[in-house]
Amino acid sequence: MLLLTLAFAGLFVAEERNQSMFFTLNAFLSQLPDFFWINITNLGSTLAGAALLCLLLPKRPKLAVHLLISGLLCTLIIYGLKHSLDVLRPHLILDKASFHFIETNITSPARPSGHTATGFFIAGTAWIFLRTKTLRLGISLLAILIGLSRVAIGVHWPLDLIWGALIGLGMGYFGALLITRPFLITRLSSYRNSHEAEAKEIGYRILSLCLICFISAYFIVKPLPYSGENLPSLIAIYLALTVSFLGCIKALKERKKPLI
Repeated sequence: MLLLTLAFAGLFVAEERNQSMFFTLNAFLSQLPDFFWINITNLGSTLAGAALLCLLLPKRPKLAVHLLISGLLCTLIIYGLKHSLDVLRPHLILDKASFHFIETNITSPARPSGHTATGFFIAGTAWIFLRTKTLRLGISLLAILIGLSRVAIGVHWPLDLIWGALIGLGMGYFGALLITRPFLITRLSSYRNSHEAEAKEIGYRILSLCLICFISAYFIVKPLPYSGENLPSLIAIYLALTVSFLGCIKALKERKKPLI
């Protein structure tokens, strides 16, 4: 996926090509209803993506560490580059009548796309934590749709998606790889002690529950944009959080040995 993304990025190096491709993609994608793209793009917000990955927490408690460390680093890189590159969004420099635009008050810099980075962060993480090829491919397709939704809505250039995809995929994949297979980190002797290992697992599960509660509270305080049209994505987010919370509670009660 990384090599294909790099190869595809070559198509958008020139800004002129980038703009023409924006108009082409935007016109093609706008054939699908706004309702579809709004709910797809909602899943690309940082904490919505984290909510979806929380589904893995009951069986993979160490994932909480990955979400907090790799996810935070990914977010810092994205926003650091945004303000360094300071690329204006399409709807801020183009005539809104010249392309399909779903009204929004976003004015932050465009490149890289944070939503695309989140989608590919989920995909990169899934390729480490999941073993089912069908699920891997399904989540990869969702990541691509999240990226395309940003062009469909009219708030990102195609090149923004490429940057976001590269950063999100790299941070998601390699961050998860280091968490699950710490071949670069010396294993502490405490890992050989079953009692201490069990205590560590309980700590991971408590951290997971705190993370789930924080995400749930966030969406109550700060609802998703496009009010009135985001019900499906909101249901998906809270369903994922509920299932994750109940699964973590059950696993915490059982106090199983570390699964990772």
